[in-house]
Amino acid sequence: DGDQSEDDEDNASIPTPQISDLSLTKTVSDASPNVGDTVTFSLVINNDGPNAATGVDVEDVVPVGYSGLTNSNTVGGVTGMIATNIVSWTGLSIPNGGSITLTFDAVVDAPTGVVDEYLNTAQITDSDQYDPDSDPASDNTVDDLGDLRGDDDEDSAVVVPQEADLSIVKEIDNTSPNVGETVTFTVTVTNGGPNIATGISVVDILPVGYTLTGVSGTGANLPFSADTASWSGISIPANNGEVVLTYTATVNAPTGAAGEYSNSAQITVSDQYDPDSTVNNNVPSEDDQDNVTIVPL
Repeated sequence: DGDQSEDDEDNASIPTPQISDLSLTKTVSDASPNVGDTVTFSLVINNDGPNAATGVDVEDVVPVGYSGLTNSNTVGGVTGMIATNIVSWTGLSIPNGGSITLTFDAVVDAPTGVVDEYLNTAQITDSDQYDPDSDPASDNTVDDLGDLRGDDDEDSAVVVPQEADLSIVKEIDNTSPNVGETVTFTVTVTNGGPNIATGISVVDILPVGYTLTGVSGTGANLPFSADTASWSGISIPANNGEVVLTYTATVNAPTGAAGEYSNSAQITVSDQYDPDSTVNNNVPSEDDQDNVTIVPL
């Protein structure tokens, strides 16, 4: 008869399921690094409760723009595991109203043109407690009204490596000098950007047809050796900024050696990635080196 005062029926209340509202925020230590730099990714996991969170797993699948993953930190006795391109933590605990920070380092690799190669996403993949606004099993979730919304248990961080498109144009003031005359070489280094170029070194090794007599311009390395003009520590503004480097040399008598009056200047070091040249590889077709050849009278 539904009268619960009688002893022929009884009821039991089901406890309220535990809830832990988890969210993840991801940042990177340097959003504009140079290729080869090491950056640190930080993942902050917040628990807005109302219950403590246990059995929390976090995974970060690192894209092809990075390598050399190291230094995954330890939180609450749980150390991050690194497997090639994945950093993960399992069995984390976060108190109600508390947070933890997970970190790891990665080396920024040269661009390959792959889509989103520097877009790095981390996600909470498991938790013992129910999360009211996120689904660890998917990238999105559907609420009671059928609206698709982004989960707050995942976040991304992206870097844009610095690039400086450097080029060299080399000229001589006299292409037909007499033996014994002094000629002046001019090396113009231009930065097509998009970033400022720093830490640039330029080297010009003279062949036997010349004897170096002077080196000038920004970053000139003095004293110079008999056959090498070099400059270092040069910075060049973006958007076609340039520096002009010069050196003088005496034209020696011919010896018959191959290439004795043909010499190249090339960029040997730069902090920034060059999209169409590789520093110090001695490839004449690249625009980070240039050659001048004379015919003495």
